[in-house]
Amino acid sequence: MSMKDATDDAHEHGLIFSTRTIHLSGEVDTDMTSKLALNLSLLQMRGSTQPITIVINSGGGDVQQALAMYDFIRSSGCHITTVALGSCESSACILLQAGDLRKAYRGTTVMYHSGTDSIPELSTEEFPANYAHCRVLDKLCNDIIYARMRAANPKLKPSQFKRMVASGMYYAGASVVTWGLVDEIL
Repeated sequence: MSMKDATDDAHEHGLIFSTRTIHLSGEVDTDMTSKLALNLSLLQMRGSTQPITIVINSGGGDVQQALAMYDFIRSSGCHITTVALGSCESSACILLQAGDLRKAYRGTTVMYHSGTDSIPELSTEEFPANYAHCRVLDKLCNDIIYARMRAANPKLKPSQFKRMVASGMYYAGASVVTWGLVDEIL
């Protein structure tokens, strides 16, 4: 596909070239990861260091895909602003944290919880390894969220954070900034 064809089709893939904005909505999955990787790469090719905005509206999904996108965003040479719109929950909250500048619309719900909502059907032999792997992923995610929250709340202790994320943290409006999950409200 030529660059012109990619430009012509970009809008249907959640990319607006003129504003260097990528829209990610729906479930965090391999399709979203592919879409982000393609769109971010296209924008970097067209203006390698100009700022990029990523708008996120998602109830969450696959934590491995969220971490992959987080790493891809963080490795970009561009200044990236992430913006939460509507819902930015669970693994989508990890994506939000990838921005150099993080914003949310006033009515947006930002939610994060520790752990996974479901355990796949595994054989008895597979379960211990899968459980250990899930704990590693959980720690990676918790470390990302805790670092951002601790920067805004230096007195936040790990034990407090652990209790907060065990039952899920739901925030909207100014509390999203207070707890350090975004830098500003739009």
